[in-house]
Amino acid sequence: MDQLSWNDIKDIMSTHFGSRKFVVRERFRFYTELSRKSNETVRELAARVREKALTCDFPSISHPLQEALKTGFICAVNSEAVIKAVFHKSSDDLTFAQVVEIAAEVEDTSHTAKEQKSNHT
Repeated sequence: MDQLSWNDIKDIMSTHFGSRKFVVRERFRFYTELSRKSNETVRELAARVREKALTCDFPSISHPLQEALKTGFICAVNSEAVIKAVFHKSSDDLTFAQVVEIAAEVEDTSHTAKEQKSNHT
């Protein structure tokens, strides 16, 4: 059996686990964190938008409506716990329905915990 060198192992690991960004998180950042900085020209803003879009993998979107629903929901949900739960999932293939289900589970768990806490005080 052939042995792999350390560089071979690093190359294989980089190929499979390297700098690939979590697309859902990158799209969330793209839509929520981009705003024009003071004294920034429109050309500078456009360059920054282009740069940020590179990590979002927009060309791979095969179902634009589903992706828009999912991303819009994640951006609007306004719950750190829900966002963390969605980002914790390792799949970029989460559907809109799955994201809503994750959000509902997080909120249901939170409400149940609050009710139990108030009943014990």
